[in-house]
Formats: sequence, structure tokens, C-alpha cells
Amino acid sequence: MPSLHLPSALALAFLVTALLAPRGALAASFRVETNALRIKEPASYAGSYDSAIGDFGVPLYGGTLQGRIGHLAANPKGCSNFTGSLPEGVEILLAIRGDCFFVEKAYHAQLAGAKAVIVADNIQEHLLTMAIPEDRPDIAALVPKIAIPVALVQKDAGDRIQSALAADQGAVIVEFDWKESIVHPDNRVEWELWFSTNTACGQACSATSSFLAQFKDSAVSLEQEGFTAFTPHVMLGSCSVWTSEELCHRNCIRGGKYCSTTASSTGAAGELTGRADLRHLCVHKVLNETKKAWQWWEYAARFAAHCRPEAGQFTTACSEQQLRDLGVDTNAVGGCVGSLDSGEAHPLLDAQVRAQNERGPMGRVIMLPTLVVNTNQYRGRLNNAGVLRALCAGFAEGTEPPACLNPGVNVDECTQGVDTCWKENGFSACVDTFRGYVCHCPEGWIGDGYHCTDIDECATELHNCEQVCINTPGSFRCECNKGYKLLGGSPGVPGVCIPIPGATGLPVWLILVLTAAAVVSTSVAGITVYRWRTQHAMQDEIRAI
Repeated sequence: MPSLHLPSALALAFLVTALLAPRGALAASFRVETNALRIKEPASYAGSYDSAIGDFGVPLYGGTLQGRIGHLAANPKGCSNFTGSLPEGVEILLAIRGDCFFVEKAYHAQLAGAKAVIVADNIQEHLLTMAIPEDRPDIAALVPKIAIPVALVQKDAGDRIQSALAADQGAVIVEFDWKESIVHPDNRVEWELWFSTNTACGQACSATSSFLAQFKDSAVSLEQEGFTAFTPHVMLGSCSVWTSEELCHRNCIRGGKYCSTTASSTGAAGELTGRADLRHLCVHKVLNETKKAWQWWEYAARFAAHCRPEAGQFTTACSEQQLRDLGVDTNAVGGCVGSLDSGEAHPLLDAQVRAQNERGPMGRVIMLPTLVVNTNQYRGRLNNAGVLRALCAGFAEGTEPPACLNPGVNVDECTQGVDTCWKENGFSACVDTFRGYVCHCPEGWIGDGYHCTDIDECATELHNCEQVCINTPGSFRCECNKGYKLLGGSPGVPGVCIPIPGATGLPVWLILVLTAAAVVSTSVAGITVYRWRTQHAMQDEIRAI
């Protein structure tokens, strides 16, 4: 009997899931991820609509994009290259669904200079996810080239935009809003990657392999510092009464209980993929138990690079070599894997089947790769910048790691001066965050962030100036009486006053003793002020919460 072959991993994953999953699982819904779309101007056409995020392009998770929209009557569906550039001032293009793939519409719009594209459905129906046509490699090849946001709206929203354009009441302004596209409950993001270890099953698998290498450093850093908690997953099917013994043996492990969904005649057999998938799950389990879960990314990237089916290295021996190079206990991993020929259930693989078909808030997983951030399925191009932005959008406001505030990921509204926080004489209450900014009075000031008042440290007993305290905006400085000089003083640090030789009539030996004592006092005073400032900052944070 010929080996199992379908045109793509995505198609195979969907087919196996549909045929082999229990009836209850089939009823579970595939989640359509959305963002808000608003018509801002003209005011007479203003309104808010949901739009479906495409499984390609670059959604600006956590942010917004606003611009003038246009629709070209000569090429209304965007199925061919637009002649010339977009009309002056138009940044967002509206295309009508039909006659070609969504990917083609987005690609043609980007070539014309659009910063984003909205596809309007041509019939009134529920929103759907614009997917990549895996059985058309020529179209799928365009996906890495698309670097703009792509959204699908229902027919009524598209009709509303077209009516606004036809009314000729001035520029039609729309806004994409992805701020709530990913839930952001707290200061740690939990995320998952559903993938296959088979790197030779088409565009989906090669994209996963590239992503593991690209994102390794970012993933390791976020995991090591405790900002994220990552879990890998694999997609599985099982043999049925309609599956031939030969096909079941080739594509499954554990007596046909667990079958790979990415087998093909050109890549690795499903049985080999199942073995490698299970080893990846066991590596994560072992590393997680030893508090080194982040090291999974180093193993996965090495395995994808060195243990490829095309090179004949898709083996347990190659896997163990990568583990030894990383100092991971191969015996512990082997013990977790157990006997692959056993007909008994494996708890890790059973957990994958349950998670794959659960009816939880993230919906069913039917595509590979699928990335889940908190409870939202990621949509868009699978690359370092896009995924990092999605992870950053999953943190509660102001708790995101420093990597989320780097240029290229974040827009600093504070430096652009577009914030509404208090400002005065070079001081500002604006604190940049990934989603925008928060207003928080700077050190030495008190207030709600919109109105800040200088704290008069000299009126308190904690300034620790020995002789003279002078209040300054946001701080203070210490000075000494006539005949004394300040040792160790600086803005916000008290220092100590010591006699000037000859100016006070004190003997030299006493001045030396006083100087030594002053050094000790300065150190103690500095520590005291530091503790006071730290306590004050903590109190401000508590009040803010």
C-alpha cells in the first residue's frame, strides 16, 4: 500500500483531526481572533466593528494604527497588481473578497504602498480566519513578504466604508485597535507552541524550524528571568478501524494510539516523527523539573538544525547527541519516553490529545504551527518581531520586561510628547509602557501623575543635612555654615560638614578625628537616604495599584 501523502501538513492535520477526533471534539469551535476596527471620520459614518486577524501579515498587538482608507474601482478585489501608487493621502486599502486568495490581495496592496489592508466579505456571514493556502506553494511563498496588518470585516462593515467613500464628505479615517486582542491579566505570560519536529512536511514545518532558531535567544531570556512560562505541544491523531495495518505501523507509535499528523512521502515517516515529538515533550518535562525549562529552546533549535529528515539524521542518536552537548540527562529523558512499542497509554501524549480538543477559551487547535499567548491564538507571520510583540501585549500594563520597550517593538509616547501627563521644567510624570504610557510622578514629587507637587525634603526629618538644607525641584542639597566645608555632599545626598583648618581655631588632630568620623557618618547617611527613597517609591507603587 502506498505511503500516506497529502499536499500539506496543514491539510493533513485538519483531516486527521476531523476523521479521528470524537464527536464532541468536532463540535468544539475553532477560534477566530479579532481586533477592533473603527470608522472615525466622517462623523456621520462613525462606528465600531470586529475584524478577523489574518494568519499572515503583521498585526500590531497592543497598539493601534490609524489612517485614511481608499478603494480603487479599477481593481476592487485586489487580485492583480495596482497600476501606479495609491491616491495621495491614502494609507489603508479596502479590497472586496473573491476571485483570488487573501494572501494575493494583501501582497498587491502592499506593493501599491498600503500600510494596511481591509478585506470586506462579499456575503453577510460570521467572521473567519484568513489562512495560508498550503496546497498552493506559489501563493504561500508570498507570505514572508507581507509586512503589513491584514483584517477581514463582515459585509455590513465593508458596505459602510464604501458608502462613506461614495458620500464624498472628506477623508474617510479608520483605526485598527489591537490593544485587547490578547488578554493581559498579570505580570507573567503563559504561552504555548503547537508544532511538529518534522522539518520536511512543507511550508508550515519549515516555518516552524526557522522560528525555533530565530526566537531562541528571546525565549531563553524571557524564561530565565521569569517573565514567561512556556509549554510545547504536538498534534496527534490515532488509528481507526478503517486504517490499514501497514499505514498504522508507519505513522503511529504505542500500538497505533498516537499518530503523527505531518507524515508525507517526502519527509519523515509518522512513526519517526512521533518518536521525536515525544522526546521533545520529555526533554521539556525533565528540564522543567530541574528548573531549567528555558534550555528546551536550545535543544529544539539544535535538533531542528542538525537532526533533519532530509539528511537522514532524524534519529534518537542525533537527539541524544544534542542533549549531551547541552549537559541534559539522557537517561532521564529516555526513562520518560519509555517503550515506543508498548500498547499502553503515555500520560504526556494523552495530555496532548486532551489539550488539542478541549473547549477552553483558546478554542480548538487545527493548524500547525499554532502559537497561543495566554488564551489567545496568535495570528500573523511567525517571526521573532511579531511573536515578541504578541508576548509583550500579554503583560499587564507597566509590568512588561525591558525587551518590550526596545525600539522596533515599542513606540515611546513619552519622548514624542503626545502624552497628557504632568510636565514642568524638564520633569515629566510620563512612564513609557508597551501599550502606551502611564502617568506617575517622578522621584521627589507627589501627586496623581496629572498634577505633581514638589516634596520639600527640608521640611522633613529625613534629609539628614547636618547644618543647612536647601530644597530644590524634585530633590534637595546640603550646605554648611561659615568656617565649615561639605564632605561627600551631592543633590539628594546629605554629606557631612567638617571644619576648615584655621577658620575655627580647632587643633589639627581634632580636625583629623572629625574628618574620619565624617566619612563614617556620610556612609551611614547615604544608606539612610537610600532606604527612605526606596520606601517612598514602594509606597507610591502601592498607592498606584
